[in-house]
Amino acid sequence: MIRVFLVDDHELVRSGLGRLMAETGDIRIKGSAASAAEALRRFNGPSFPFDVVLLDVSLPDGNGLDLIRSLRARAGAAIPVLVLSIHPEEQYAVRAVRKGASGYFPKDGAFEALAAAIRVVASGSRYLSPEVAEKLASEVVENRVTPGRPDLSDREFEVMRRIAAGQRSKDIATEMSLNAKTVATFKSRICRKTGLSGTAGIVRYALEHGIGR
Repeated sequence: MIRVFLVDDHELVRSGLGRLMAETGDIRIKGSAASAAEALRRFNGPSFPFDVVLLDVSLPDGNGLDLIRSLRARAGAAIPVLVLSIHPEEQYAVRAVRKGASGYFPKDGAFEALAAAIRVVASGSRYLSPEVAEKLASEVVENRVTPGRPDLSDREFEVMRRIAAGQRSKDIATEMSLNAKTVATFKSRICRKTGLSGTAGIVRYALEHGIGR
C-alpha cells in the first residue's frame, strides 16, 4: 500500500482525492495538511509513516516549493515529493525539480494519470514529461537557466507571476506573507535582472513567456 500525505488548502480537493484513491486498491491518503505550517508540524523525523508527499504549490501561508527541502529533511529520508498545481508545467516544473521534487503533475490532469505518477515516484523514479526532462537536460549540458527566462529566485518568480496575473502589491504581500516594502524590493530585482521598466514591462514580458496564466 502506498501511503500518501496530501498538502492542499482546499477541503474539496483533500476529500475528493481521498475517495478516489480509496478506489485504486494500492494508494491511500493517510494524512493531510491545509497549510505549510501544519505540514511542517506533521513531519516528526524518521518515523514519519508515509511513502509519498503530494504537495500543492500554492498554499495560504507560503509557496509550496519552499517546503520541499524542509519536508524531506524533517522526514529523515529522501521521501518522494510530487508537486500538484493548477499552474502550467512550464511555469513551475523545472523549479520544483531543482528544489528536490520527484515530479510535477497538473491539477487538470486525469486521476488515472495522477495515480500512475504517484506509483512512479513511490518506486524511487522521477515523473517528468518529455518537455521538462529536455529542459533539465539543456540546463545541465549548457549550464544555463531555463530558456527565455532570467535567473530569478523562486520568490522573485512568484512575485512576477502574481503581477502578471493582475494582483496588486498589497494583495501579493498579504498572500505571500510579506510586507509591501519587500514586494517592492522583489519587483526592483525583477526589473534589474530582466532589464524591464515598471509593472507594464513585467506584465508584457510575463505574457510573452507564458507566466501568470
